Amino acid sequence: MADIEAHFELPEGYEEEMFEAFELFDRNADGFIDFKEMKLLLRSLGLRVNNHEARNVFGDADEKGTGRIDFDSFRIAMAKDLQKREELESKLEHKMAFTLMDTDKTGSLSSENIREAANRVGESITDEQIKNMIEDAAGEGATTVSFQQYSNLMNEVQLW
Repeated sequence: MADIEAHFELPEGYEEEMFEAFELFDRNADGFIDFKEMKLLLRSLGLRVNNHEARNVFGDADEKGTGRIDFDSFRIAMAKDLQKREELESKLEHKMAFTLMDTDKTGSLSSENIREAANRVGESITDEQIKNMIEDAAGEGATTVSFQQYSNLMNEVQLW
């Protein structure tokens, strides 16, 4: 459990807010909530979730299948869910940026695409810098970058 907790972190202050909301929805103060209470809890935290998403979070938290979850299980499930949402948001941002740069709609970025993108934001870039960027993303000798290679590189350098 410690590995999971270390890997999935919540934004600062969010855990306290979750605990306060958890206590509020734990109507009988036994330290557990059921699915219906958890769904209301998620909405009180400002998360718009449908039944399917709420069931996924609850299922992740209710590992024993008791139909009830405690705060620690809820917190870990929420951290995992937030991480999934952040990863999806990051991928969408990468896709938007990639699409804006792929002006010739080939599905890959060429040196010309990268030069045009740099010029649009007022950056001057040398041929050598472009070559290095492409090779960093796609490997030595590459002349273009696929979306997956671009996204992987963005994740590595954490520009998002």
